[in-house]
Amino acid sequence: MVTALLVLAALANREGDGERAARLLGTIEAIKDRYHARPPVGMARRLAAIQGPDPDLDAPANRAAFEAGRAMTLEEAVALGLAER
Repeated sequence: MVTALLVLAALANREGDGERAARLLGTIEAIKDRYHARPPVGMARRLAAIQGPDPDLDAPANRAAFEAGRAMTLEEAVALGLAER
């Protein structure tokens, strides 16, 4: 599931939706913390090819989105990732 959310975050970021990407990254961090889940080796390199620059998580709006993402359920994160803009 972490891999699928990473791909959705990368695509959101590529489309210029840094807030959605930050929310999904927050959910991913929460899942990793809770379940000790890790993406497959080499996934970061593959995602970098489609993602573009990482969202600036120090920007206030993106930091707030990241923290909101940490509080989301898995179902909410999937719905967010699949929702059309």
